[in-house]
Amino acid sequence: MRTMIFGRAKLRFGRVCLAGVLAICAVAVSSAAGEEASSVFRFDPPDGTRYVESVNTTQVLDFGEGRTSARQSELRTQVTVAKETTGYSVTSTLVSGGTSSALEEADNAALKALEGVPLTYHIDGEARIASVLGIKEAMDQVRAALPASVAAIVAKALTDEAVLATARADWDRRVLNFVGRPAGVGDTWLATEKFPLPSGDVVEFYSAMRVTKQEQAGGRDCVRVEYSYSRDPRALRDAFGDSADSLLSGKEPFADTSAVSGSGYRVVDLETLLCYGEELEREVKTTLPLPDGNSLSVTIHQTKTYRYQYETD
Repeated sequence: MRTMIFGRAKLRFGRVCLAGVLAICAVAVSSAAGEEASSVFRFDPPDGTRYVESVNTTQVLDFGEGRTSARQSELRTQVTVAKETTGYSVTSTLVSGGTSSALEEADNAALKALEGVPLTYHIDGEARIASVLGIKEAMDQVRAALPASVAAIVAKALTDEAVLATARADWDRRVLNFVGRPAGVGDTWLATEKFPLPSGDVVEFYSAMRVTKQEQAGGRDCVRVEYSYSRDPRALRDAFGDSADSLLSGKEPFADTSAVSGSGYRVVDLETLLCYGEELEREVKTTLPLPDGNSLSVTIHQTKTYRYQYETD
């Protein structure tokens, strides 16, 4: 088995050519079908796809007056994709992980316990996460690796519901927000995303998406999608250009006082939605509830970098 490491390169992207057209009517019908087939994002990875995803994350919680808490982590995960009768199964297994934080010893013990423990995501025919298998086994491994007092806190935070909600938030951001969208250079759309807070709550916000150029990655014709964030859709108007009025019509700012800003990009194969690189940064200003009933203001600064190694026979 050979491992291929894919970087970024510019590519003159070839347009779909239709040959053998016998009549103007046939030209119109075939061209429309060809354009539709080649310019819409679809989740259709080949059966047996295997890759290692490396994610580097830096997160800083700023409580004001010089009080901060920082966490850096690097995770390498083996991912295997299998087609099923009604969708897909995506199995994710942590290969290695490390973190630097205020709770470094506990964090690293938990990550070590999770190495080699698979989580399998069942994806339905509409590319949605239907269920996740392996959560209980993973949490049992974490509890066994930590002191009882710490394990009790982890158990409250990492319930089946919490893990599933986090998995769906990330999946929706990276898959469902693309499926069926037009994938031509210059195409734009508005999506919504959710950011899980340390408290277990989520902050919902808007994401302005734009296909900015065509690239080649891993021998595949891909596109670069750039995005920016805000809870107020009016702040995203410049990202949409002439499409702003239609895309933002009827969209209102989210009601609470939290704020979200940031930007990033993804390089994806529009025919499979397999990713070949992603970077993002975001800032979330919100409040966290305290045990005594009060709340604490916090600004969360987060950056993430994704890299991929695909395996071929």
